[in-house]
Amino acid sequence: LEDKKRGNSDHLDRIDLLEMFIKTFGKEAIEVLLGDREFIGKHWLNYLIDNGIPYVFRLKEEGQYISNARGKMVKIAALFKGLNPGEKH
Repeated sequence: LEDKKRGNSDHLDRIDLLEMFIKTFGKEAIEVLLGDREFIGKHWLNYLIDNGIPYVFRLKEEGQYISNARGKMVKIAALFKGLNPGEKH
């Protein structure tokens, strides 16, 4: 990443990088995009959803909130408490 400290990116950097990948290899080359908890954000997630790019992100359980299907902010642990290891939601 030009003009960035090592390891830092924002949603615009990620979108640019992913668009370069798609231009080179095609979107069909992406089975799933894996990311750590630092790679979240409304603009970034909306880009992935709008472009049909499947993703899996690791999320912190402690103190993290996410909106449920009704738009209400709930703790991540509460939203996923019924899942067993290996299940997805």
